[in-house]
Parts: sequence; C-alpha cells; structure tokens
Amino acid sequence: MNATQTTYAAPRSGCSPRTNAKFHIKSLRQPSKRRTNVKFHIKSPAVRLFPSNECEISHKKPPPAVETPNECEISHETPRTAPHKHRMNVNFRIKYSALCHSSRTFLPLARLLTSNSEQKNRSTKEIVMKKAYAIALLSGMLLGSLPPSVSAGAETTSPPLVAAYGTSWLVKSDGTFWVWGGFQQQTVPTQVQGLHDAEQAFDGQYVRTKDGSLWHWAQQGGSPGSFKLERIEGIADPVNVIAGYNEGYVLDKEGRVYYGVRDDASSGAFEFSLLEGISDVEEMTVYYNYPNGSLVVFLKNDGSVWRTAFASPSVEQAAEIQDAVRVDAELVYLKNGSVREWKTEYDSSDMPNWRSELSQQVGELPSLKSVESNGSANLGIDGQGRLWFWGKSVTGFSDGTERHEQEAPVRLTGVDSVKAAYAMDRSIVALTEEGKLYEASIEGETMKADAKFVLLAKDVAGLSAGSKSSVLQKSDGSLWAWGLNKYGTLGTGEDKQFTSEAPIPMQAPIEVVLNGESVQLNNGVVTRNGQAFVPLRSIFERLGAKIAWDGTSKIATLERAASEQNAAVSVQLNFLDGTTRLNGTTVELPNGLFSSAGSSYLPLRFISESLGAKVDWIQQEGKIAITMP
Repeated sequence: MNATQTTYAAPRSGCSPRTNAKFHIKSLRQPSKRRTNVKFHIKSPAVRLFPSNECEISHKKPPPAVETPNECEISHETPRTAPHKHRMNVNFRIKYSALCHSSRTFLPLARLLTSNSEQKNRSTKEIVMKKAYAIALLSGMLLGSLPPSVSAGAETTSPPLVAAYGTSWLVKSDGTFWVWGGFQQQTVPTQVQGLHDAEQAFDGQYVRTKDGSLWHWAQQGGSPGSFKLERIEGIADPVNVIAGYNEGYVLDKEGRVYYGVRDDASSGAFEFSLLEGISDVEEMTVYYNYPNGSLVVFLKNDGSVWRTAFASPSVEQAAEIQDAVRVDAELVYLKNGSVREWKTEYDSSDMPNWRSELSQQVGELPSLKSVESNGSANLGIDGQGRLWFWGKSVTGFSDGTERHEQEAPVRLTGVDSVKAAYAMDRSIVALTEEGKLYEASIEGETMKADAKFVLLAKDVAGLSAGSKSSVLQKSDGSLWAWGLNKYGTLGTGEDKQFTSEAPIPMQAPIEVVLNGESVQLNNGVVTRNGQAFVPLRSIFERLGAKIAWDGTSKIATLERAASEQNAAVSVQLNFLDGTTRLNGTTVELPNGLFSSAGSSYLPLRFISESLGAKVDWIQQEGKIAITMP
C-alpha cells in the first residue's frame, strides 16, 4: 500500500493564543479500491467534538483499542490554562473519493491528498493548505457545527430540531420550513419566510401544513431568499404529489386523485381538477418507460392496480394484478410476498402500447416484506432481513454510461438484519435493525452476491435517499449528507462542486430574530467552530449600520454615526488578507472570513455587539435572538 502524509498547521486566528492547532493526516491507499482510510491526529483548544462516522469516545482514559491498521484516531487536549486536564479520543473511519477514477469530481479535501498520477511517482507528500474554506470544511467534518454562542469546553445537549426532512428540505419542530440546494442556490438550510406549521414536503415544491392545506413555494424573481407562496385551493389533506414540468398529480387521504396543468409559467404552480375514472386510491407512484414516456401507477384499496400516461391522463386497469399491497416505480408488491414488474425500456422494433403491456412476475425470490426501486435498480427485503437485488447495474461515465439488466434476483450476502434499503444512481444503501447504514456499489456489468458493503454511519434513525445525494438523521437528531454537492445540495455551506462518499454534518437550521421579528436571509446561517456567520446584507443595516463593499479590494466596511446614546462605530473586514479592524484596531477572530452562495459572510455576534445589540442563543429552538435598544 502507498502512504500519503499531509500536515497542516492552523493559523493563529483559528485557535487559542496559547495553543497551536495541528492537523496531521495520514492515508493508507489500496490502489485497487475506491475508498481511502485516513488517520487524523488533532490538537485543538475546542473541547466539544462531533465525530464523523463509526465512533467510540472515551474521556480521561486511554483510547479504545484500534481493531485494524485502517482505523483513525483523533486526539484532543485542552490548553494548560484549563482548570482541569481533559482528553478525548475518538476512533472512527472516514472514506474519501480523492483517489478514485480521474474523470469524477471529488471533495475539496482531496487537495489534502496526492492525486493518482502523483501516487505513482512518490509515496509521501506534504501540502500546506492556505485557503480558509479548506480549514472550515475540515473542521466542519470533524467537529460539526457548534451553537453560535457555546464556548469551547461547554457541554450541552439539545433536543432534535428537525421533525421531517428530505434531500433538499426540512421542517423544524416549530413548523418552519427550510430549503437548500438546487437552482435556488442556498448552500445551507434557509427558512422560507411566511410558511408556518409545515408538516411534510412533496415533489415540485409543494408543502402540506398541519391544517391539511397544500401550498406551493417558488423563488421570487430569481432573488435568493425571496419566496412566493401560493395556497392550492380545492385540495385538503394531500398525502403525495408527483410533479413534472407541465403536469402534476395530487393524492389526498380520501383516495381522490387530482390532475393539474401549469397555470402560470412564472410561478410553477398547477391548476388542479379531479381526475375522472379513479377513486379509493391508497398509493401513487411514477416510472419512466422508454420510449412510451412517464407512466403513473395507482394502487386502490381493493388491491387493484391502474395506470395512466403522465401527460394525457386516461386510466386503465392492469387486469393481471390482484391483491397488491404496495407500488413503487415499476414494481408491484403482492399480498403473498411476490413481486411483479413492468419493463422500463423497449427496443423500437418490439415496443408495445403501454395499455396492452402486461406486468411480469419476478422469479426466484422468497416471500418479501418490502420492495424499493429507483426505476432502474430494484431491492427487496425478505422476512429474515436479507437483501435481494435485481434490475440494472452501471458502467462508464457521462456520455459513456451504460445500464446492464440483471433479471435474475441475487441475494446480497454482505449485510443482514436489513430493515430498509434504497437504490441510488451508482450504489445501494441498507439500514439495519441496529441502526447501522451500509453502502455497496452497483458499478459493473453484474451485481455479485458477495458485493462488498462498507459501513457509512452508526446510530442512524432514518434517511432520505436521492439519485445524486442523500441525507440521514442520526439518533441525536442531527442531519448528515453525502454524495454530489452541486448548487449546495449537501447543505454544508460549500458552494463548490465536490463529491463526498462519507456522510458529513450539515449546517443546522438556525433562525435569526431581531427584536422578536424573524429575519429573511438570502442564504442561511453558517457556523464554524462555534461562531455564527450571516450574509453581508442581511441584518446589519437594520441595526443602524451603513454598508459599503469594494469589489476590487474585497473590503466590507460597516459604519454607524455617533448619537447621543452611542459612540461612532467602524468595522472593516478584508476578505483578501482576512484581517478585521474595529475602529481602526486589528481584532483577532476565531475564524477567517469567507463567502458562500455569492454572499460575503460576516461574524454575527461580533458585529452585532459592536453596534450595541444584545445577542442570545436559544438552543432548544435553534434561534439567535438579537435585541437592539
């Protein structure tokens, strides 16, 4: 195995004046594998650590035994000035895609490791990272996001803030609704102002509130953080929404189905009306049938299954199916535990009309208790918690991508006691009864029975799987994301494109309240090492400051004139050299300055208090309350 060693010494502004934070990284690379195990040794003044993955934590005693040479270690000590000595050791494993196929895009942290070509010529390399975003991302992965007013050494526990979530949205326990990623370009959870008592979100930017109303939200005028809300009249208690570009479907809890067409291209909302010919529907799903197009599948409460073309609804019963209990994409799960499916692709020479197409029973399967499909790869879980695969694996990239059909189901022996499983674009994940999440690649011309499963995380309460990125929630309520970060889809605050193969902590949904009024942000709060940052033009003007931005020198200046009650204040922040001056005097801050989603971010507490405001952290509610006399 080749070894790569990287040492990074953190700048003085990132740690206590009496300590030196050092990141010592050693990776052991197995050339035939796509994942790399990394060893970290960290000394930092921050006591509170949020370990990233498979963890064991001990206090004031030797570190737990390392089971394999690939295990990783974090060692932490407080400064000598601390009232008592405190040591924390964490054993864990982090996977990187930095040494994968050269045609893919990887973590910015890959800059800490040598490339494939460099590895061929030398086994060790030292790199000093100078960019602030690399420091922030590394600390975010290892330490998590501390609450904005919790100082180093404080030990706190918070109830879960998140009541429901998907791959690009969440609902806090107070009913506020938050979004990130996608073309709205928020890189962290950002509150959709005006939408209260949210309960569940659906496809196409639709949200159900606690009173059963259906709402549509859209970014207003292309301005980040400004949203247009529209209540959908005539529909109550929706349980599912399937939305395309010009058409959509809504299922309510009474089993009624509504078909909608776009009534305003600028808002994206649909005008819905009751779909004739179908009622008493329990479930609704959709899949793509080439070259027929998208087909919507309905499961009625009598066990019958019906279909319609997405763009021209005319419902037809699949007469060959009885006693169905679940539908998911092209799969139909029957009461006796068997599975039927429709083909998703035909040659033009043998293409049937979808109305005459018959589903086929999937053979060589035991009685299953659940099935999942992404419209390409299919998974089943039997009564013993064993996992089965059939459908399509994948080879190649970009225009050279090929899908390979595997009709015969295969039992995957690398994982047991599975309670949930999901298929993504190039991998599958399995959640066990013990709360462990495993992942296996589906890359290759076939999916083999002994496919290797790798542990992604422990203490997992649930997850929302997407094609390119996914989100899991741990038992402590925290959200972690992995996959492709494009337009901020991982919610970490990074707007650069990268791929994380290991779950990394998302930024928390933190609301900023000024004198009792919630503040609209174009991109949400970012916390780094316990310090909260907000976009430049978000709140400080409301605190009486005049803001100026010099795009050439990259200097932000905030000034407030003197009054009878307050002295004049001038704050200057230089985004090129990272210096901050208060009334002409250089001030050292715990973190460097940075930008995200096109906005320069400023330290919230430092500037607010410099302007005479009082700042409080309400941990149980995930709020920063600012009071300005």
